[in-house]
Amino acid sequence: PGTYTARLTVDGQMQSRPFTVRMDPRVKTPLTQLRLQYDLSIALFDAMREAQTLAAAARDKGDSELAGPNGFGGVAGTHQAAMSALQGSDMPPTTVMIQTARERLAAFAALKRKWRASTSGGRE
Repeated sequence: PGTYTARLTVDGQMQSRPFTVRMDPRVKTPLTQLRLQYDLSIALFDAMREAQTLAAAARDKGDSELAGPNGFGGVAGTHQAAMSALQGSDMPPTTVMIQTARERLAAFAALKRKWRASTSGGRE
């Protein structure tokens, strides 16, 4: 929700118009809970994108453990499930959803630490 400005430029002529996005009145979830849902979803999505890059780097390095399904290669599946649960409702995220998302993010952070240690020769 909020006020935004749309800008359109055609043949060097710019036009702009303000518009307002309002919350669906049927949604009773407090904005703080919607923000938490959004923040966790974006963090999971960003981690999935980063994991793809790191999986490729691990494959290039010959590290099949970190590239494989128990490493960066498996992040998308576990993160997607948590993200789908968060995005599947306009209701506040449950304690289990929040805990699962945070656990997935913590596991990804641990994988990244393991990757950094392996690429720095153990010097972090």
